[in-house]
Amino acid sequence: MKWLKRFIVIISILFVCSTVTMISLQFYVFSTSTVCDDDFALSYLDKQERLEASSPPRIIFVGDSNLQFTLASENLAEVFPYEIINMSSKSVVGLRFDLERIKSQIQAGDIVIISGVFEQFIINRNFFNGNKHQWLWGLMVMDNNNLGYITHSQQWQRIFDENTNQLFKRIVGNRLFSPDCIYIVDNKLQRSDFNIHGDYIGHLGEESYGKDYSQSILETGQLDLDNANYLNDYAQFVHQQDALFLFAYPAYPEGYWINSKEEILDFHTYAKDTFDFPILGHPEDYWLPNELLYDTFAHGTDEGRIQRTEQLIADLTSYFENEATP
Repeated sequence: MKWLKRFIVIISILFVCSTVTMISLQFYVFSTSTVCDDDFALSYLDKQERLEASSPPRIIFVGDSNLQFTLASENLAEVFPYEIINMSSKSVVGLRFDLERIKSQIQAGDIVIISGVFEQFIINRNFFNGNKHQWLWGLMVMDNNNLGYITHSQQWQRIFDENTNQLFKRIVGNRLFSPDCIYIVDNKLQRSDFNIHGDYIGHLGEESYGKDYSQSILETGQLDLDNANYLNDYAQFVHQQDALFLFAYPAYPEGYWINSKEEILDFHTYAKDTFDFPILGHPEDYWLPNELLYDTFAHGTDEGRIQRTEQLIADLTSYFENEATP
């Protein structure tokens, strides 16, 4: 019996130590977070309020910063009889976070268009520092009562991997200490720099940074099936609401297309075969020359956002015309 008592004591000590460690980690993450008083967090809340106050028919864009910087929603509003709402956020937030957030708002007659850089959907995500971003999809889940990040309980053990320090820079909220706000570290987007549709316009009129994207490359076009299955299930949900779910290609640099043409075309093939929802246009039509990219990959200048939007208008128009054809 002594060995059993000793075993129970050891287990109890380990349990207490692990619990204290977990709580300490949560305090650490929370205490090192940056509170967003007047920046992207509030602009995202503005978008959410606009979405909740609006009525169908609406075109609701969901995705990363390729939509933030490189979409001219006012041009779309002039062509299509829909209210245009750009609910996009950042690649580090993840599509699942944004899609789950709007899920309860989707109504009959709406069109939900997702768009993210290719690395959001593929298996190899070296573009986002390997595993760090790969499993943000799993860690960034919604707390229905709070607009904030929470941590998936069954994935806590993964915090102790090689990406711990990187993870702490990204995860800035959790279930025990979840604030009624999005917390994003080192964020520079100001609330006043978003238009009424939710597009980021703080960079309009600014010149391109002139960055060199000649070495940019997509290493594989193969889809991550877990992500694809999630999106297919979501598309089915949207369909059940008598709404429409579409995929649009992101803006990206010309050098990326030159270096990765085969992989990007592979992505297009995989997507057509795997996605149970329509794809707008062709990826070859969405690359931008360097001078039309503002500060980084997929962020268009004023002219770049117009060019990308005009192509999207053409692809949407073609889609509607084909759907109307008996």
